[in-house]
Amino acid sequence: MSQMKVVPVEVPWMISPSHDFVGFTGYEEREVSVEVMCGYNQKRYDKVLSRLQEQYGEDIPDDEYNKAGSAIIKITFRPICLFTMYGKMQGYERYDFSILDQYYDGRLSFRDEWDKTDVCPNPGFYEVVESKVKEAFGFTSPKVKHWVLCAHDSCIDVLAYSFEWEEVEWGKAK
Repeated sequence: MSQMKVVPVEVPWMISPSHDFVGFTGYEEREVSVEVMCGYNQKRYDKVLSRLQEQYGEDIPDDEYNKAGSAIIKITFRPICLFTMYGKMQGYERYDFSILDQYYDGRLSFRDEWDKTDVCPNPGFYEVVESKVKEAFGFTSPKVKHWVLCAHDSCIDVLAYSFEWEEVEWGKAK
């Protein structure tokens, strides 16, 4: 079986490669929300840290300091056509992540790109182009999109029309 190409979703955060999904909730055929720990780039971290220094001076509480570059992100997909969670070793190989090779072989700097654009080059959240999963489940409408989210030990496949995201905890920079 040939691999399905992925394209990173343009978001300013990256799903933590060290943590798994915080949780998910949903209503069959209506929506599913996934909560995941994410990190931000250095520019965002510096902005949050600066605000904490304004608030606390040099005596920033440890719990606030440790959360400065992170947030819990809630991603809500609507309407849901398919939602599947699986271990990375059980389905990860079906995707072609070669678009990210340029960051791993040194042609581009991951950090420089992220700081320059405020868009994470490898957020752990991807749109699958030419999805065989859509075809396998009989979804032919171009409105139905296929996304895959990758955390520490597991992945989530979602078929839905749209998504939106919001910070629900930690390090909110207003």
